[in-house]
Amino acid sequence: MDENRLFQIVDSYRDDIVSTLQKWISIPSLGAEKTAPNEPFGKEVRRMLDTALEDARMMGFDAQEFDGYAMHAQMGQGEKTMGILCHLDVVPVGDGWTKDPWGGEVSDGKLYGRGTADDKGCAVVSLYAMKAVREAGIKLKNGVRLILGCDEETGMSDMRHYASKNKMPDYGFSPDAEFPVINIEKGHVNLKLSGAFTQDAEAEIKVYEMNAGERPNVVPGIARAVLGAQDEYKLKADVASMIVTDGLKLSVNKLEDTEFELVATGKGSHASMPQLGVNAAGMLLIALSKLNIGKTLLRPVLALAGKLGLEGDGKSLGIACGDEESGELTCNLGILRYDGTMLACVLDIRAPICAEYNSLCGSAVRSLKGSGLGVELLSETPVYHVDKDHEVVKGLIDAYTRVTGQQGYAFAIGGGTYSRMMPNTVAFGPNFPGDTDMCHMPDEYVDIDKLMTAAKIYALAIAKLAGEDERDEKPVKNRSIAIDGPCGAGKSTVAVEAAKRLGGNYLDTGAMYRAMSVYMLDNGIDVSDASLVSANAENAHVDVKYDEAGVQHTCLNGEDVTDRLRAPEVSMAASKVSSVAKVRELLVKRQKELAREMFLVCDGRDIGTCVITDAALKIYLTATAEERARRRFNEMEDKSMGFEAVLNDINQRDYNDMHREISPLMKAEDAIELDTTHMSFEQVVEEVMRLYRERVQ
Repeated sequence: MDENRLFQIVDSYRDDIVSTLQKWISIPSLGAEKTAPNEPFGKEVRRMLDTALEDARMMGFDAQEFDGYAMHAQMGQGEKTMGILCHLDVVPVGDGWTKDPWGGEVSDGKLYGRGTADDKGCAVVSLYAMKAVREAGIKLKNGVRLILGCDEETGMSDMRHYASKNKMPDYGFSPDAEFPVINIEKGHVNLKLSGAFTQDAEAEIKVYEMNAGERPNVVPGIARAVLGAQDEYKLKADVASMIVTDGLKLSVNKLEDTEFELVATGKGSHASMPQLGVNAAGMLLIALSKLNIGKTLLRPVLALAGKLGLEGDGKSLGIACGDEESGELTCNLGILRYDGTMLACVLDIRAPICAEYNSLCGSAVRSLKGSGLGVELLSETPVYHVDKDHEVVKGLIDAYTRVTGQQGYAFAIGGGTYSRMMPNTVAFGPNFPGDTDMCHMPDEYVDIDKLMTAAKIYALAIAKLAGEDERDEKPVKNRSIAIDGPCGAGKSTVAVEAAKRLGGNYLDTGAMYRAMSVYMLDNGIDVSDASLVSANAENAHVDVKYDEAGVQHTCLNGEDVTDRLRAPEVSMAASKVSSVAKVRELLVKRQKELAREMFLVCDGRDIGTCVITDAALKIYLTATAEERARRRFNEMEDKSMGFEAVLNDINQRDYNDMHREISPLMKAEDAIELDTTHMSFEQVVEEVMRLYRERVQ
């Protein structure tokens, strides 16, 4: 498989991906009440489904929809089917936006809109990743099916309906979370805390309403209470004191003569990561607990403020727990309502593997004893876990590592994805490590460059997991050219020109050793200490990529370091680093892989004997020592060294190269010796091209 070509195809879709995503973002696909038999989630979700269906068909995929609940687009067939699960519905917009949530504005390389990160962006690039695999001509051993649901945010009834109409895929991934690979999704529990509480006649402050949050799985960013107060000055003074003393972000707005709105402003985030937000509902309860709202209502308000408040770990509620594999429990006060009589709130709890689900309700009941609040279990979903050594997990980690240059790994999250709806399936992207999670956030956006990287990861994942196993295919002769020979024979200049004329890529292996040296220098590793270099070599992932002009870019752990490779200190370090056996082992392994992935022309002293041992064409390029010395002497601006000294240097280097302990210079048994002593540069290049065409084309 030519990975480079696959990635180039993905890159060519960039403008189409952006315009398609903008079109999808313009549709406010918020779940709503059923409006028709084929509109179970409302007209806008149906419109979104129809748009995606049309786009998939326009791309040439077999696309079908299922009663307005979901659709799929598929290609290929086989004994098994690989599934990719995304969703088209979005959460409500909420407060705090500065961009048009449905505008699809592009600014500073970011595309803004509700659903860009969760999950329309992933749905779009997954569709184009499938298209890239097909355009690249990659043969599939299994079918590939992209399933787009319409009810992920409010219960996943879409997937249950879809499963009733279709056999679910056998394995796959859901691009609805974070990279590298999420193999554990915490258990999910929703608890309702409620009770009837009327106003006390003697209360200084009357509470007519409380309102915060629209869904349990979002940390409320705004919370409001409508209050009645005879003394406006005292109310505002009490609130001002809380702002200063307690650091609460509060404001008071006058509605009528004795009616006021108390507003708490927090920061929204996903309920599975409450630490990224500030819970406005909890803040409002804390504020109300400090006002004279009467004993009857104060009792539950004090309990909720004290047991929940701004916490996100359930500690004060008595339910905190955690384990090394799946992390800590999280607890979010997602909905708060009071209408003058009934007070109710809904908690979103994400529980680790070690949690005892049967005791969560009991612990909450004990903690709230005496508050007048009852506890009701609304829903419960167990932990979902795919072993980190499963072939799907390992395959996805490999795809992530290959594209990014960063070593992948498996980890746990608190969010729930479609993964649990299909066997052998894990969450996979699109957020990268260290990125701000914009899921459910105001001004939600996706970084376009990173979205394109995700598209390449998904394309490679499809190719590797659903594509024909190269190990099962008949051996194919490597297309690459290996050019070895002594110094001064003109190997590099010939290799560069031959690659250019034959449509291949020139691999500068020396640049890879220099990149390894950059890693050692950046991390303060003494390059003179071979044992230290060897011990740290595996931490440096060195790779190469080629731009549209065919120019090699050498990457170190995902970062292009090409511009740093010719620094004097790097050159000095490279001579030592390249002599370390572990370094050569790692880089030769990657060079072998590159030669299988694409057509390379590579030169050196052991390319045909150690690196590309199955090259389509091996050439041993040589010339007499005198001729090589003459060429080197003629290239020198300062000729004070003299020809004899240059010749002696050539002879000494020949001896050293032929007698070095690791990979000495020698002619491969199946190499063609090409003596260039009496040949021009053009004649040498033409002969290489003739030999290649004779052997391969």
